[in-house]
Amino acid sequence: MIKRFFDWTRLKRQLDLVKEKEFSFSEGQIWWCHTGENIGHELNGKGTGFARPVLILKKYDQYTFLGLPLTTKNKFGTWYVSLYTKAGLRTVVLSQERTFGYRRMQNRIQHVSKRDENYIRTMYLKLHSKNQPRTITDAGRGESRNP
Repeated sequence: MIKRFFDWTRLKRQLDLVKEKEFSFSEGQIWWCHTGENIGHELNGKGTGFARPVLILKKYDQYTFLGLPLTTKNKFGTWYVSLYTKAGLRTVVLSQERTFGYRRMQNRIQHVSKRDENYIRTMYLKLHSKNQPRTITDAGRGESRNP
């Protein structure tokens, strides 16, 4: 595992050296992004590029956005939304939102439908509202239950 941290640090330094440029992206798009080698239960990027698909939920400006990572694992619970993509069924992980800079973006995969985009946004806001009861996941099964 230590080797992955060193590899990620090396790639992160290279990404940081990319010069600022005009870059076009919009809400509702899915991009391969260099998410990195993370700690604990955070989702890691895959392969040598430490990348995974990320849905752009909110564009802040021409450089940054709030992104939600996708996984190929079929998961269920209040913090997951299933989504059909060109590559097949994927799961949007609502609890792993993160601010990304455009330098982490690799290439665009697709744009989700407005209907799917609105549903994901609604479920994200519902999960993060004060009125939403907290839930925990049954280990390994992805089933939600109240604590």
